[in-house]
Amino acid sequence: VKEAYEDYLRYKADNELNHRLTEVLDRAHGDTLRSTRWQDVRVGDVVRVKSDQPLPADVVIISTARADTGTCFIDTCNLDGEPNLKTRQALEPLKGLQRLGDVAALRCELEVENPHRDIYSFNGSLTPAGGEQLALWDAMRCSETLPGDAGWVVDWQAGLSTTCATMR
Repeated sequence: VKEAYEDYLRYKADNELNHRLTEVLDRAHGDTLRSTRWQDVRVGDVVRVKSDQPLPADVVIISTARADTGTCFIDTCNLDGEPNLKTRQALEPLKGLQRLGDVAALRCELEVENPHRDIYSFNGSLTPAGGEQLALWDAMRCSETLPGDAGWVVDWQAGLSTTCATMR
């Protein structure tokens, strides 16, 4: 009975996560943002995440509100127990994408390794249409929350979804 109750509690928690909302670029309707449940985010979707919002999936940073550096800071405490913020950054050629239209115009091929448990390791590549292949590494992937400390954090980030998992 205890295990059944614990399963039920996990089911409720997973269902709550799956129904959280995030903003996803909707190219089908004039390059606008639409609210999407986490369970409906797909690999390749461009998501916009604001400060203090958890990420709906693993993402590669495309751009941030800091066009000069393309950086943001993330909180990985739920993953590794470390309270220190981690720096993540966009690829150099993409960090200047500041307008929604610029992000929407990006066409690229993304290749990443299969999901694994090592949160400190990430490899892949992004090839913009008509451009050179760009290497991706650990500092470009986010899997957690953007904290809201105003002096340290960007107002938003745009990320390309690499791994999605619906909790069931």
